[in-house]
Amino acid sequence: MGHRVQSLIMCGKRKGVNFVGLILVVLVLVAFGLRMYRIDAFGFWTDEGLTPLRSGYSLVEILSNRIVIQEGITKDTHPPFYYLLIHFSRLLFGESDFAYRYPSVLAGVLLVPLMYQLGRRLHTRALGLWAAGITAVNPLQVWYANEARMYTLYVVLAAGAAYALWRAIQGSHLYRYLVVYFVLSGLAFYTHYTVVFLIAAQTPFWVYLLWQRGQKRLILGTAVLGMLVVIPVIPFTIPRLFTGAEANYFYVPPFIMLQDVIHAFGLGLTTHFEYLLTRLLDIGMAVLVFSGLYGLPNWRTRLFVLVYLFAVVAGLMLGSLIKPMYQGARHIMVGSPALYLLAASGIVWWLTKSRISYGWQRMAARGISAVLLLVLIAGPTVALQNYFFDDTFGKDDFRGLIHYIETHAGENDLIIYNNAVLLPLHAHYQQRADVTAIGVPVYPYQANENTDLLLAKLAKQYDRIWFVTDPPADKRDAGGRVQAWLDSHLLPIEVRHFPGRTTEVKFVLYRTKTLSGESLPQTTVPLNIQWPQTPRLVGINPLFSQPARLPALWLDLFWQGNAPAEEMHLRFSVRDINGQVWWVWERPFVLNPDLLRKQWSSENITHTPQEVFVPAGLPPGEYTLWLQPLATATGPALGEATQVLSFQIAPTTEWLIAPEISFTSPFPIHFANGLRLQGYTVPVPVVKPGHTLPISLYWQSSSPTFTNQNLRYRIDIVDKDGNSINTREGNVGAEWLTQWPNNALIRQDTGLYFSPETTPGTYRLRWQLIANGNPVAGRPSWRPWFGKGVLMGEIVVEPWPMVTERPTDAAVMEARFGDAIALYGYKLGELENGRLPLTLYWEALDTPPANYLVFVHLVNPADNQIVSQIDRIPVNGLRPTRGWRIGEILTDQYELTIPDTLEAGDYTINIGLYLGDTGERLPVSYQNQLQENNQLSITTLTLP
Repeated sequence: MGHRVQSLIMCGKRKGVNFVGLILVVLVLVAFGLRMYRIDAFGFWTDEGLTPLRSGYSLVEILSNRIVIQEGITKDTHPPFYYLLIHFSRLLFGESDFAYRYPSVLAGVLLVPLMYQLGRRLHTRALGLWAAGITAVNPLQVWYANEARMYTLYVVLAAGAAYALWRAIQGSHLYRYLVVYFVLSGLAFYTHYTVVFLIAAQTPFWVYLLWQRGQKRLILGTAVLGMLVVIPVIPFTIPRLFTGAEANYFYVPPFIMLQDVIHAFGLGLTTHFEYLLTRLLDIGMAVLVFSGLYGLPNWRTRLFVLVYLFAVVAGLMLGSLIKPMYQGARHIMVGSPALYLLAASGIVWWLTKSRISYGWQRMAARGISAVLLLVLIAGPTVALQNYFFDDTFGKDDFRGLIHYIETHAGENDLIIYNNAVLLPLHAHYQQRADVTAIGVPVYPYQANENTDLLLAKLAKQYDRIWFVTDPPADKRDAGGRVQAWLDSHLLPIEVRHFPGRTTEVKFVLYRTKTLSGESLPQTTVPLNIQWPQTPRLVGINPLFSQPARLPALWLDLFWQGNAPAEEMHLRFSVRDINGQVWWVWERPFVLNPDLLRKQWSSENITHTPQEVFVPAGLPPGEYTLWLQPLATATGPALGEATQVLSFQIAPTTEWLIAPEISFTSPFPIHFANGLRLQGYTVPVPVVKPGHTLPISLYWQSSSPTFTNQNLRYRIDIVDKDGNSINTREGNVGAEWLTQWPNNALIRQDTGLYFSPETTPGTYRLRWQLIANGNPVAGRPSWRPWFGKGVLMGEIVVEPWPMVTERPTDAAVMEARFGDAIALYGYKLGELENGRLPLTLYWEALDTPPANYLVFVHLVNPADNQIVSQIDRIPVNGLRPTRGWRIGEILTDQYELTIPDTLEAGDYTINIGLYLGDTGERLPVSYQNQLQENNQLSITTLTLP
């Protein structure tokens, strides 16, 4: 394999640049694809939140390095060039996560051809292609290309400067490359300060080159010009050396930094360091690096690469003797291209050796080459697999936290960040201007008595407080004073965690009002509902405006009596004026059981806060809210559902937060009458034969005068041959919604039925609108022309699990029904409340030729009369016999109703199989004896 790879690369040299260029184009496309794949999968973490803030300042403010947070002005630890670039790029790309990260993607992709050129100039084209390939798939470069930070930018700028230096060392256009180096290294320095160590280490090369040319004045002039470039940042940098350790900086031993050079540069940040495979991959990378160093052509080249690799590492090691300066691989990754060059040199050296050696040396070289190639393939494969698909390595999900809070917050809620530095991140993701977010303690002050006074004032002003617990890194609330006050003065009703890598991403929701009182608030709707085993519901207070413009409907329920069991749940159902249920929402009676144990008052009225979360797109109009208590999360119900409230829902165009729906469907469908099917959602696009797949449709009108009178939808389930196996039709939207709000989402729940006879496989959905009996032309959003029907979406019908193990607790019968079906046995349950459970265990001896129905008869032997019976398709109608597979065991459960009027005595349970069309029964054989009337008496039931 190694010989073939090397031959393929060398072929580029023999055949000219076109072949090499083609490989390079492929590598660039691979790099672009990896850096773009799931670029928005993770939200911004803390530092990324500062990018929209600072890049949004004026040019003068960006150059000043100042950041304003609440009442404080702080100095950014990073220079301004990156933010100047983003200041202009956001005008071009916008202000989404993607828009802020895309410049990092472009910088990361640009590094690939640059590495080819650098490797080619260092030694050979083969080295250049390998270096470009290693860079293209490198996990560390992919990780930081997906961040709205400056790291890939300063890497590519420094790599360009290194290329200019090497070209000058080779004797080519010294003065031209001096100018190029000066510009690129200056921009790199104004992107990230650690580049200064690399510039300092590379400066002797320039002094030597210019001294050789007798350009002593140019040396002095360049030094002066360099000082002029550095002077503007001296006020920001030199004082930092003497201010002590900064937030989140700790002393890191030099060995850890050197370890990161191999591990982080090679595998990135998404592998388990303690795993044996990771250690082996690190060892393999170290072998490549040392081999590559040996394989470089001369000591001048080796010195150049070693300086490039270790300059910043050495600088931070020395700087850390003054104060901690190292905070992870991103601070030294400017030297990572040097490692890729060494790794490329190493694999080229071993492949060359495997080609030119003889005997056992060739065999050994080929073996080592194969192992090292495996290292280069397996390392990125494992690390990128973890990055893309393992949530363990996800970034801090503050985006998810903010979206959850804004979606679930009420109309008079407050968000408090313990760490005020998160406020720019909140501002980036904020959608609801009506929900205030502040930092407490207020930046830059320490938490003290004034903090307590502020919290008390806020608690009186707001109904609920969402407290984001991530503490300030600068120790302004080191003792946790803010949360301690909230815990001691307010009622915590919910705690929720989100994925976090560098910090705990979590909120605690507090209710600011006391739980119990002697009377109902004036805004309360009085009630008098008593369910069994529950306190009496005496009132409900809706804490939202009418019509509701939020998905979260907050309520206060008022109870009187003893506290219920902690396991009790409440089922809320939203119904229209005709009684149709549009939504069901179940919640614990209280999310925090401590409220029942410590705060409940049997003598007074106790209120419990409840959130009813309604889905986006419920048709605007009048609704009623019904409440039903449940003993536990899975039931049973403790009483009948009872109406407790009437309310209205506004169109989604008037909502305070825009609905965000992850559609299962791939694209919208546009219809000629101005209606759009924006998409549909299903829980899982997989169903078994005999089941109905719930599906929610989301309609949207683009016409302000659209009406849905006499308008129906039609969904055909289409097989691979284009034949419709089933159809679902219904009226579009809600019957009371004749005039649709323009651009409002309208949700409609329905279901797709797949008959038990459906053959497992993949089916497509064909969509049509029908107005007054005539089809309405439609088209997918990506197609400019209309047609009669649009194919969109796939549903997979999967076969039932193949069960072949016979039950061990069944009463064995082994009776045969015809040639293809056997009854292995049965199990009879206990008679309870007039219900008798019976389980039959069928076994398929062959594929049944037809679909048979099962009959279960309870017979009085005295007069041979049937007193109770069930007739149906096996397995509750889901498993027609023609779909049974040879050797399959089917569990078929029944529940016979035993009439109260039956006299005491013995009754026989008979079963059999018959054709539904003709009533013809299958012959039954038991113990080699044909049974009378083609039925099997399996047991006798004795009634007392």
